[in-house]
Amino acid sequence: MTYKEKMFNPTLLRVLGVIASLCLIVSGLLVFIVLGGLDPIRWVLAIYFIIFGFLFTLAEFNVKWIITRITFMGNRFGRAMAYLFGGVMVMSLNELFGWFLGGFIVFVAIVNLIGYCCLRDIAGDGKPKDANGNPISSDGTNVPRAGGSSIAGTKSASTSV
Repeated sequence: MTYKEKMFNPTLLRVLGVIASLCLIVSGLLVFIVLGGLDPIRWVLAIYFIIFGFLFTLAEFNVKWIITRITFMGNRFGRAMAYLFGGVMVMSLNELFGWFLGGFIVFVAIVNLIGYCCLRDIAGDGKPKDANGNPISSDGTNVPRAGGSSIAGTKSASTSV
């Protein structure tokens, strides 16, 4: 295993992603608790943070329903851009906890982006995959293997509607 493979290990990136997703959820909860007040814009932001945090967490665990509907979360570049968006949104609160939590989320975005750029050959083709690493087609079914058979328990790609 090379240095790059160790540095950008998919398990490490997944753990960092889950922590970043939890930071989004915590940011949303802190906005409600600390900054709640009567500002409805911050309430909407808090709800967005919590929803995005849960969706990003599910995407890190390769939940098929999420990956097929939010396709950009199926590869490192898409995740990097999503974390960058979430981190900047948290930092826009201009609160101390926002700078720390948002800064960490942006750090995770940068690590995912570097991992995407440096390890394209290791990361695969960038197409969404299920938890076992098998490609998922755009309609949510698994792509047939080279022998023409699909993965057990999934719909065949040749099934007509």
